[in-house]
Amino acid sequence: MGMGSQGARGWLVERRKVWLGSTWLQGALLSLAGALTVLATYGVIYAVTWFPLFSFTGGIRAPWIHAVAGTALFLLFLGNSRKDREYLESWSFSSGTHDGKVQVILVPGLGLASTMTPLAPDSMHSMLKMLVSVLFTGPRLCTAALRAFRKSRRLQSMDVNGCATVLERLHAKGTRVSCTELTRDLPAVLIPQLRDVDGVIFLTSEPRGLALTSALREELSTQL
Repeated sequence: MGMGSQGARGWLVERRKVWLGSTWLQGALLSLAGALTVLATYGVIYAVTWFPLFSFTGGIRAPWIHAVAGTALFLLFLGNSRKDREYLESWSFSSGTHDGKVQVILVPGLGLASTMTPLAPDSMHSMLKMLVSVLFTGPRLCTAALRAFRKSRRLQSMDVNGCATVLERLHAKGTRVSCTELTRDLPAVLIPQLRDVDGVIFLTSEPRGLALTSALREELSTQL
């Protein structure tokens, strides 16, 4: 088929409109949620900072508390960008005994109880990671909003004709098409643009290439 034929191109144009709308809406909602969460986090840090400083000094000016809270908030954003989320969400609790196993027991008249000891080293470490994860909520929402807006910008600058041609070839081939084969007569810059097309699979095993999910293949079959 010709370069970016109306079938694949028309499908991609319509789908891009949907993706642009959804990513902009997602970015706006995440921005609002992130701003509110950051503001709430700032208020908590301000309050927690005010009480000890006021008790030790007998009075302290608000600008100093704002400076401390602002610095703490900056460190939260910095920490969120450097800390592995999987590490923060991997928890381990123990009973503090020699085997460290936590037991859940049924206490007559009271219900379920646990032998988990909060003061055990790994339990304390896990609870600290939970607290940090909660404090990172605001920065995470803001980061997710930024990613959504970046995706919207990529979609706006997408080479629709070129990407439609690649989709046609992937559909016609019916299986993996190597990146080398695709870039023989097509610009290599098209390959990363297809990461924003739902249903395009990037295969990392050699030879590196692209393929379509069965759902996208069926959808394109009605257009080509």
